[in-house]
Amino acid sequence: MPRPQRQWNINEGNQLIAEQRAYDQEELQHFVQAGLPTLNQEQRALYDAVMASVQQPVGSSFFVHSGGGCGKTYLAKFIAASVRASNKIVLCVASTGLASLLLPGG
Repeated sequence: MPRPQRQWNINEGNQLIAEQRAYDQEELQHFVQAGLPTLNQEQRALYDAVMASVQQPVGSSFFVHSGGGCGKTYLAKFIAASVRASNKIVLCVASTGLASLLLPGG
């Protein structure tokens, strides 16, 4: 089995961690404050559940499924911005290549 080329648990000098920490937190906070009132009731419920999970020592998994144009990508961007605004790392993944291109850092 291949061996790691570096110690990934050391943050200092880790380019991948540095890239994730390079987001402008102040800009993200403004985006979140301005966008929070635009979420519909279902989006807000999911947003609140995800943010509560982020604050817990044990994470959760969430699956969002709906038709096109319902705001899934917007919600994913919004959640990512909220978490990144508090200097946490977010890795956006999607099941299709097109969807991953629409997510910041995806």
